Amino acid sequence: MNRYLGALILGVWSLINPGLSVSAVQIYAHRGTRLYFPENSIPAYEFAVRMGADWLDADLRLTKDGHVVIFHDSVLSPSYVKDMNNQWVTSSIAIEDLTLEQLKHYSLSSPKPGSNFARLFPYVNATSVIKIPTLAEAVHTLDLYAGYPVKWQLEIKTDSPGSDQDCYQRITQKVVELIQSHHLQNRVELQAFDWRVLKLVHHLDSSIHTAALLSSDTVSFDRIDSPLDGVWTAGLRPQDFDWSYPKMAAILGATCFEPYEMEVTPTMIEQAHDLGMKVVTWHWAEKQGVWSDWKRSNQLLNWGVEGLIVDDLANVEAILAQRHQADLEGHQHLKC
Repeated sequence: MNRYLGALILGVWSLINPGLSVSAVQIYAHRGTRLYFPENSIPAYEFAVRMGADWLDADLRLTKDGHVVIFHDSVLSPSYVKDMNNQWVTSSIAIEDLTLEQLKHYSLSSPKPGSNFARLFPYVNATSVIKIPTLAEAVHTLDLYAGYPVKWQLEIKTDSPGSDQDCYQRITQKVVELIQSHHLQNRVELQAFDWRVLKLVHHLDSSIHTAALLSSDTVSFDRIDSPLDGVWTAGLRPQDFDWSYPKMAAILGATCFEPYEMEVTPTMIEQAHDLGMKVVTWHWAEKQGVWSDWKRSNQLLNWGVEGLIVDDLANVEAILAQRHQADLEGHQHLKC
């Protein structure tokens, strides 16, 4: 299959099915359209807008000189990052050790041949030099491109909570300042696995919506004492909240509950809804080994989630279209 064919299919599908994502179910473009463009890049976000995504999902890091940039890993990835000589990076270069000017010497590329990333995302195409964007650049560029204020879900990335006590504070304060200076409060959601971030955001500006991320990498679902207890959840222990992570997230002011899609349960969703939170689940292609899971997505929608963070936007649009058609046919049958 030609690498351009997938992008063509997505584009055509969106043109003949406009507006389907504007519904009760919100589609979040995970790192943009990373099936076809380098993740967290301007082209990936532009294509997500064309695909009708409701939210653009971005990972945030802080440079050495205090600029908020969009990049997932703490270090430049040798799987899709090249240096100023167009050579793959070969050493672990931390984002936090580079100034913004130094970071601009690197570019995002199609996946390195033979890498796991290339096997998982074989159709990613970078035909021009694509730089790692700052958050401010991305917001400005996408607003101009879309012609309307684009909504962003921004993940504040931190390392293990015990590694640097000041790290989460520095980046969180910078991000909140940027949101305030650009008047973005009504069109962003700040998410984090480190729930100290949620607590701090709520303290700095309670008008900013926050989303509590979680998976079995950061919390225990076994209902027994665990070394993870309280580590990622701002010191809150599940034993003190009847083992309800939605209750813990609500205490910290979260307005959105975001568990990994393969670990969420109907009980979690019901608890979150009872607390007034919307539920948005996220797909993990690297762990699941697939771009999307049709069966699981339908199950999540049946359980009542309000949003899906996905890599394969076309697949989710198709699921929503199918469900919409089934609803129409059901209503028509009732009329008869």
